[in-house]
Amino acid sequence: MVAAPRASAATLTSAVWSTSKTADGATGASYTYSFTAATSAALDEITMTVPTGTAGTPSVGAVSPASIAGGSVMLAGTTLT
Repeated sequence: MVAAPRASAATLTSAVWSTSKTADGATGASYTYSFTAATSAALDEITMTVPTGTAGTPSVGAVSPASIAGGSVMLAGTTLT
């Protein structure tokens, strides 16, 4: 098996997000992020900025393709990694 080259600062395309609650200050909201990596290289990490005040414990939901599932997610300030 030959490993794919690693991407560095790869572009994400078709990036969209949605929320379960749209009222300002709503508690218990969940967010879904979706994107396509504009590379066929292996990705080690995806980092995005979220709005100030975003809080809670993030979790990994459905991943497609399933062959790349198994990662983790963390929130530090306004950075979701």
